[in-house]
Amino acid sequence: MKKLGTILLVLLLLITNTVTAQEISIGSPSYLKVSAGKDGNGNYDKFILSWKNSNEVLQGLNKGQKIEYEIDLKNNGNPWHSEIGKGTEKRSITVNGDGRTEVFLTEDNFASVEEFDIFTSNYSFRVRYILNGKPGNFSTYSTLGLRPNYKNNSKWATEELNKANSLGLLSPVVKEDLRKNITREEFIDACVRGYEKSMGQEVSADNNIFKDTKNPSVIKGANLKIVQGDGKGYFKPNDPITREEMAIMTINYLKAKSKLPNFVSPKKFKDEDKTSSWAKKAVETLGGLGLAKGDPSGTFRPKDKVSREEGIILVLRSTNF
Repeated sequence: MKKLGTILLVLLLLITNTVTAQEISIGSPSYLKVSAGKDGNGNYDKFILSWKNSNEVLQGLNKGQKIEYEIDLKNNGNPWHSEIGKGTEKRSITVNGDGRTEVFLTEDNFASVEEFDIFTSNYSFRVRYILNGKPGNFSTYSTLGLRPNYKNNSKWATEELNKANSLGLLSPVVKEDLRKNITREEFIDACVRGYEKSMGQEVSADNNIFKDTKNPSVIKGANLKIVQGDGKGYFKPNDPITREEMAIMTINYLKAKSKLPNFVSPKKFKDEDKTSSWAKKAVETLGGLGLAKGDPSGTFRPKDKVSREEGIILVLRSTNF
């Protein structure tokens, strides 16, 4: 009798373990999608995650089981939160009519997300189910965001710099520091890159007219009549470009692309008396086109230097003009 009781106890334990194993065999979320949501002002402010739920989870919910999910995050190549003891997001699962779950998350849901910015960071997510306190296997992960391969840019410039980067307007040197002053050589290089990309043709680098540079982009720029040098055979490639010099090159760039209208109503800036006579028309035309707006006080500051990000963004806007 004692032996029979022992056998029954073993069978009971086996049955219990089998049921438990079946209960926690709930599969993994599939077809995980991650996107970014905007607020009323058009700014990205939230993550939107959605996934297809397993049949086991749907059956369990129909039976009244309480099933949770856990969302794990890593950003910019750092370890997963669950692996280093950082917080993850756990909630009771709900499903919509087609068996999917959709979740909205903000930067407040994860301590490592100091500021939500899909243009300077990337975010990877994965999801798993939790039943009776026991987690299942994580889904495959999905990633959102861009982590640009350039350095030291201003936040206001990021979106347009990403577009310029995708067009190939940024040289390796320029990418190293976007807030540095852009040189004459670097600006003309961006113009030539924009021309060849938008026009779908390579410009000849023959017939160098300059004594102080052999840079193919400068030679191409001269062949396109975007630059002319100082009249003595010198281009001064390493000199920081001034705003009025940039205006001249930009107008010539538009001419080379046949994008300069026959008539442009000139825009006069409050400090036009500080603009060199040879640059005055170009500055007024650039203003009339809306490509140069000046500062809030209405001045153009023609002799000021230009940062790389400012110069590249002007080339981008001119390329898309």
